[in-house]
This record gives sequence, C-alpha cells and structure tokens, in this order.
Amino acid sequence: PDFTSWEFELAREAIIEKGQADDEQQAADHLLARWWRMQEEEGRQRRESRERGMPPRPQRSSSHTRSEAAGGEASSRNKEKSKGKALPAIPRGVPPPKEFLRPILPYARARLRDLKHVDLFYFTEEGLKLAVGDTGPTGEESFTLSQSDATITLSTAPKAPRHAKQDEHLSWDQVSKAKALFLRHAEAEGWADEHLEVLALFFLALDNHPIRSEPLGNEVVVRYQAQYRRQWHVSMDRNKPFDLSIINEQALRDIRAEL
Repeated sequence: PDFTSWEFELAREAIIEKGQADDEQQAADHLLARWWRMQEEEGRQRRESRERGMPPRPQRSSSHTRSEAAGGEASSRNKEKSKGKALPAIPRGVPPPKEFLRPILPYARARLRDLKHVDLFYFTEEGLKLAVGDTGPTGEESFTLSQSDATITLSTAPKAPRHAKQDEHLSWDQVSKAKALFLRHAEAEGWADEHLEVLALFFLALDNHPIRSEPLGNEVVVRYQAQYRRQWHVSMDRNKPFDLSIINEQALRDIRAEL
C-alpha cells in the first residue's frame, strides 16, 4: 500500500501527534515498516506450516492489515533492564500468546537483551536446531569478575557456540528467512520501535535493491548487510548513530568490485 496517499492521512497525523515521526514522510516510513514486518511474519508462518504439513493460517485482508499497521502498539517497548528480579505475579485470566516464538540460544538472547549486535545465524534453521534442548551446559559459559567497594562478584554469561557463523557466511536466502524471527525476538526483548523500524526498512531496501538481479548481487547484499548492521551497532555504542535504512550505493559497488 502507498502510505503517502490520502487514505492514510489520519494514520500519519496520529503517528506525528504521538511523537513517533517528525513529518509526513517519516510517518509513512513508520507505517511501511510495520506493514512489512507483518507481511514477513505471515510469510514465515506459512513456510513453517508447509514444513510441518499443517494448513497455513488464513491471510488477513488488506483492510485488516492496514488497520493494524496504522493503529500501532499502545505501549512503549523501551523496557528498563533489571537483574535478579523475582518471578512476577500470575495475572489470572490472561490467555497465553496466540503464536509460539521459537527459542534461540541463550547467547543470542543475552545479546538482544543487552541491545547488542547478534548474527542472523542464530535465527536460521541451523541455529534454531542448536537451541532445541539447550540448557547452558558447562563449557558453554564465560565467567566475569566485577568489584564494587569491598565486594567481588563472579557472574556467568552464555558463550557463543563453536560452530556459529557470521553473517558474511550466510546465503541471502538464509538472511531473508531469518530476519523476521530476529525482529520478533528483538521486539520481545524490548528494543525501541524506532530501532525496529529502521532495521525493517533496511532489510526491505536490500531485499528490493536492483543489484540483486546482477551477477553476484545476492553475495553483495549479504556482505553489505553484515558489515553495515554491525557498524550501526558500533556507531550507537559511540553515541554517533546513523540511519541504517539509507543504502550506501558506493559501498555496494565497492563490495561488488571486491568479490
């Protein structure tokens, strides 16, 4: 759908009023990113249903999709991290989630919880199989010593598995299938809406880039995705972030020349 059209004028105004966008174009991008994430999730569910031999869930109508994209989530996902908290009280009468979020390795979940870069390998079928039955065995954890006043604390953190792959070594098909689950897990771990939207637009721009139709085009976007998503996290750590959804055309040409 064309989110810059008059049909979505009220939706764009509502987003601007909520402070989620500064102008009409940003509001349209906000709607496009949300719509794309829903389409990616529906496609993932259909693929999983086919693999399991189950009938796919009926696809939502375009009007329903538009209303969801325009409505937005009411609550902010900027959750404050806390360590060592007790289990929450059980809200009686609240049903379980409608969808099952496939588990990922503790290492990947910890990276997401800390808002750190994590390779898409952990969201591929190969990475998801490693997570099945994983309980953090001895030898898969690293130890950290920290000192505060007169207290020394020994803490453990999940360790990356030996057979994990960096994004540069994935195929575009693997990247394309893994990104939807990656975004869902990032959302579940409390990533901010603006970060999720930039990432969604980033993947969408690469997925539709004309260079993919050229020789080695998929290899080019795979390497670009790996390098620039990693650099995006580094830039935020340095408090100098950039708009990841803007594709650096010169960088794409440079990567193609290297291959």
